Amino acid sequence: MVDHRNIMVGGLAIALSLSIAFSGGALGATWIGVELEITPQTCGPSSIVSIQGMAFIDGDPGTPAKGADVGIRINNTAGYLDEYNITADADGHFSISITAPSIPGNYTVNVTVVKTLIGWNESTLIILTPSPDLKFKGNITFSNQSPKEGEQVTISCCVENTGKVWCEANVSFYDGNPIPKGQLIEIKNFSLGAEENITISISWNTIPGIHKLYAIISDCTPQEHNLSNNELFALIDVADTTPPHILSIYSNPLVPTSKDNVTIFVLVEDNLGIAKQDGVLLEFDSGASTHVNLNMTNADSNLYSASIGINPAETVINYSITTTDQYGNINRSEVYNLTISFYEICIQLINPSQEYEKESFVWVNGSAMLDGYYPLKGGDVTVTTNAGFSHWTSMTDDHGNFAVKITAPETEGTNTATVAVSTDDYHNSSIMNITVLGDAPDMQITIDDVSILPTVPEEGEPLTVTVTVTNIGQIDSWARISLYKGNPSTGGVSVDVSDVFVPAENSNTTTLEWLAEPGAQSLWLIVSSNITERNLSNNAVEKAITVSTAPSQDNQTSVLLILTNIISLVIIAILTILLKKKKITSWKREPDGMEKFEESDEYEYEK
Repeated sequence: MVDHRNIMVGGLAIALSLSIAFSGGALGATWIGVELEITPQTCGPSSIVSIQGMAFIDGDPGTPAKGADVGIRINNTAGYLDEYNITADADGHFSISITAPSIPGNYTVNVTVVKTLIGWNESTLIILTPSPDLKFKGNITFSNQSPKEGEQVTISCCVENTGKVWCEANVSFYDGNPIPKGQLIEIKNFSLGAEENITISISWNTIPGIHKLYAIISDCTPQEHNLSNNELFALIDVADTTPPHILSIYSNPLVPTSKDNVTIFVLVEDNLGIAKQDGVLLEFDSGASTHVNLNMTNADSNLYSASIGINPAETVINYSITTTDQYGNINRSEVYNLTISFYEICIQLINPSQEYEKESFVWVNGSAMLDGYYPLKGGDVTVTTNAGFSHWTSMTDDHGNFAVKITAPETEGTNTATVAVSTDDYHNSSIMNITVLGDAPDMQITIDDVSILPTVPEEGEPLTVTVTVTNIGQIDSWARISLYKGNPSTGGVSVDVSDVFVPAENSNTTTLEWLAEPGAQSLWLIVSSNITERNLSNNAVEKAITVSTAPSQDNQTSVLLILTNIISLVIIAILTILLKKKKITSWKREPDGMEKFEESDEYEYEK
């Protein structure tokens, strides 16, 4: 139900405005919110305006203010002009269409909702003075709907003024949407009376391709209030007459051999694009083979490629490129030729990857063959490591073999060596890994580093084993020397251990002891480092000895008697030698004055 009381009008499109409510007493903080929307907010005198909204209790989404009384009042600075009363529906919605005031100016639209509580909202309605209203009548037209590149085309459009006053304005023609980057073609000025129309035309020098041409009405005086109908566009397809440009043609590899799969690349350019079917064709022949056409594919936006495969050495390949754009324009290149090299160098490394100490000698061995079959004689061999600028050179022998002695890098870890083999015409290279080991101790003992005293031991006699340990590694380390009776890997028994510090590239000596056991004995000496060694092949040595059995008590007594008798006999023999039995001869004078010779058997020590 609408109660019209003589002065009220509205305007403004607002989706949601601040609501203020007043409590009715017992309901406490309960309130009514009001949404208000006015369409249009700006209009001419006596225009039809829609006022609509929603009333709800306790917020959004709240409870619809079903059946609430809605009062709509239009005011201006001179006082209130018109008032309308309507009722909200079951969903709290309300709406009404009114006739705007006939006098231009700014009006305030107040909406009050009452249902026990009171809620209200307001907005603004602007009534404008009479103005022109320019718009396009019909579509953009072309003198030739299917022109070719470079032709002159007349572009026309009709503009009419549906407003109530005369005006002046411009029509701007663009190739492409002016927002963001359409290209301006031309601007035409015109004047137009109320409810009149005019046809605007320009001349355009066509560019190939599909174009979206815009006509825009602007700079109207006096100013229009409605600008929503000031734009128009149309499509036109301008045929391309320029063939694609061939920018470059090349092969990969540039100098192919009989082992290479040759690929031809071509870089092309066309403003409107290459034809999707047979756009770029490779035409070639290779001597005895028939003429072949290959449809090239684009690996990149403008880069096309096709493979002509592997061909025998000394084959001459003649080829050319044909390009076609989307409008059927064709461009053909000149004929190129490519000669397949007969040989290539194949390098086979015999020791591609090994481990070496820092700055140790490394032999790089391998062979070089032409086309993988013929030995390369007298080829230059150069080996370069990644550790510096040092390089080593040699030459291949009559069988294509080579051996180059280089120095391992100082850098620990995986290094590389580039092995290059070349002649005046050919060159190839291969990579080998050289793993350089880090610094570590390397304990070593040999049979000559072990001595045992006594050298002929008896059962139960203490033995002293003297061992010299040499550290041939690069860092200092403690060494533990273990003495075993028997091979420790097959159950030998440990009898003594000794620890000794051995500096890098130095030696140290220690001793171990063992109480001798009778029989043939196998003594093992094992050395180990407290830092992990890489070489354990020199960490063990075996020393064989024989220990005699000690005699029993009875045997000792018999031996002692025998020794006593032997000693007695020896003494007697010595005395017999020293004492000699001989006759003592003397002269005796007789009374008659004669001397008489006498002998007697006696013993005396020989003087």
